[in-house]
Parts: sequence; C-alpha cells; structure tokens
Amino acid sequence: MDTIRIPKALQELIKIAIGIKVVLFIVLSVIESTSTIEELKGKHACIDQMTEIYANTKDKEIAHSKAVRYCNGGKE
Repeated sequence: MDTIRIPKALQELIKIAIGIKVVLFIVLSVIESTSTIEELKGKHACIDQMTEIYANTKDKEIAHSKAVRYCNGGKE
C-alpha cells in the first residue's frame, strides 16, 4: 500500500475493513461446515436405523441401499 499515494489513516481503514471481511468469512465458513456436519450426522443416524428395520431382507447391501434411498427422500 505504500506504493499508492493514500493517506495513512485511509490505509489503516482499508486494512481494518479487509481484516473484518476475512474474520467474517472464516466465521461463516465454520457455521456452514457445522450445520453440514449436523445434517450428515442426522442422515447417518437415519440410515443406521432404517438398515436395522430392513435387516429382515436376505442381502445386507439391499437393506442398506433401501435405507439410503428412504433417508434421501425416496419411498419404499
């Protein structure tokens, strides 16, 4: 910033604004990641529960695929 003729006070304001934007970006990224992780935990719990329900089928992979389809919004 020293190569551009900007007053020191304005340079400090620009540095503060950029710092605030970086901090907000990091905070919002953490919040978004946390909510995504919570959604995935819920989906995995649903899949585990539905796999146990569909466990009466002979093939475990079919039970798991039915559970995944159900938890992703599909119907039985």
